[in-house]
Amino acid sequence: MSCPNPGHTSRDRHNRESRTRHPVRSLLLITVWTRYIRHTHATENLLATETQTDNAARKVLRVRDLHQTSGHPCQIVGRLHQKEQSWYLRDWSGEVPLNLPKDTADIRNHGMGRVFGSWDGQRLTVDSWVSLCPETRQTIAEPELPPGPERALTDTDFIRRIQLRTEYIRSTRQYFDELGFLEVDTPCLVAEPGCDPHIQLFKTTYQPLAGTGQSTELYLHTSPELAMKRLLVSGAKAIYRVGSVFRNGEADATHRPEFLMLEWYRVGDTLDDLMNVTEGLFHRLYEHALSQGFNPPPLPSAFQRLPLRDVFFEATGVDLLETFDPAGFATLLTKQGLGPYPEKSDYSQIFHQAWVESVEELVTKYSPCFLFDYPAPLALLSRLHPKEPRLARRVEAFYGGLEMANGFEELTDPVEQRHRFEQDRHKAVQAGHTPPPLPEGFLRALELGCPPTAGIAIGLDRMVQLTTGVSALADVNPLVIP
Repeated sequence: MSCPNPGHTSRDRHNRESRTRHPVRSLLLITVWTRYIRHTHATENLLATETQTDNAARKVLRVRDLHQTSGHPCQIVGRLHQKEQSWYLRDWSGEVPLNLPKDTADIRNHGMGRVFGSWDGQRLTVDSWVSLCPETRQTIAEPELPPGPERALTDTDFIRRIQLRTEYIRSTRQYFDELGFLEVDTPCLVAEPGCDPHIQLFKTTYQPLAGTGQSTELYLHTSPELAMKRLLVSGAKAIYRVGSVFRNGEADATHRPEFLMLEWYRVGDTLDDLMNVTEGLFHRLYEHALSQGFNPPPLPSAFQRLPLRDVFFEATGVDLLETFDPAGFATLLTKQGLGPYPEKSDYSQIFHQAWVESVEELVTKYSPCFLFDYPAPLALLSRLHPKEPRLARRVEAFYGGLEMANGFEELTDPVEQRHRFEQDRHKAVQAGHTPPPLPEGFLRALELGCPPTAGIAIGLDRMVQLTTGVSALADVNPLVIP
């Protein structure tokens, strides 16, 4: 199962949103580095005596840890900043108000330092400090900050999103461990990335040192799918992976060239099993978002489960299965007032344009929902329905009006799989692209026998974006490529 940049709806191809910059805000930001200590130390002796303290005395406190240290001398790792006439100490766990001596010139003139003080339950009273990096004092305008974790200097919500993303990763692993899955790791750099003609690849060349061996064309994987299926061939039964995948050319409000993907497979599962597990995960992540004070879109106890054929007909008046001929499909849609469609468009391209024109709005109305059983030309790597071969056993999940997951009852027939790969490579050539080689290693593995299985992929970064309400995926990943 391969997930086209999870959450990749058809509108993404036609309507790219632009990011808006926040208004300029300036804050005086001063870095203060500190450690918790059991005993009061003279500032001039601190650096000399620090190495002599035991491990408990060297514990680094967070701002929120202060509530457990009332009355004790302490040092706290944080950043001193000013709002109006008040000073605060901030780190990723929160902020606390400060009582500063009347003469704060040393702090203002020597930004980075070790601040000593005591916490009375309401304010941190600063007694003294040791200057470390006087040159770090500066006034920062928010638009000048790089689009990375430095934004936390002025945007506390950014910190909360980073923390929620980490919690999603941790909770996802716990969820699948509880279900008896095994986490696996697959390489990001591969020689056989797959042949999807709609996904552009990052390509590089391995150059052996000292002239030994031959150079090799390699790619950043767009999905761990092929590698994970080879593990199923080798005897794995239920596996999952959380990690980065890469799509060249995809960078807008809802796509990044690198993003975090969850993908899992379990032998013997069906589309119903995929939907059940996905629902359970979404509810767990939804509760985490609520507990952190976010306001995600409503999530009922059960998603609607709808055949794609029915939804498409309701939106367009056209039966998806009436014809797979592209020209005939376009004619049917045109008679319903949709289109026009570019000449030489294939079935998939016509479908996605019709989706944007008419279907997407209806799916948003039904969201959260699963759409299942896709027409055979949209099968990708799913198997065909055993009772209706014009349909493929494929499912997509929609939440908040966005595609969040894409899954299959997997194709395991090596002959049919080779045929589809060859068709995809032909489409890529027709579009003017140089396709990667056929994944012969994967095809040979299928020839050994892959058990019936189902798998699905979810874009976790997209989930954070949706549940925190930010408009751009770049606001989710703290080290995103500009």
